[in-house]
Amino acid sequence: MITTTIFPARYVQGYNALKRLGIEMSRFGQKGFVICDPFVFDHLLPDFRQNMEQAIEIKVERFGGECSDEEIGRLADLARKADSELIVGIGGGKTLDTAKVFGFRYGRRIGYLV
Repeated sequence: MITTTIFPARYVQGYNALKRLGIEMSRFGQKGFVICDPFVFDHLLPDFRQNMEQAIEIKVERFGGECSDEEIGRLADLARKADSELIVGIGGGKTLDTAKVFGFRYGRRIGYLV
């Protein structure tokens, strides 16, 4: 069962909720930039990437491991080249912190998955 809760932001949870990520992203734009921590990139992303790509145009990038100005700049360059409208961070704290700073600095909508 999928459930949705709205606090100040949208929160979706439930069995196979990741397979709805592309649909949720499409609420905020048609071109998304996804930052994945290494574990998610290697082990989980293959399970839901195709579902995202069916709903929205995405560029997926593996997070470099540290929330630094260099990493934020690297990701920002890639997202600009892809003309991304929104940023999604998937993984642990450093990945999400990087997505937050990146979105704030460059004026993009931000989504997070832990």
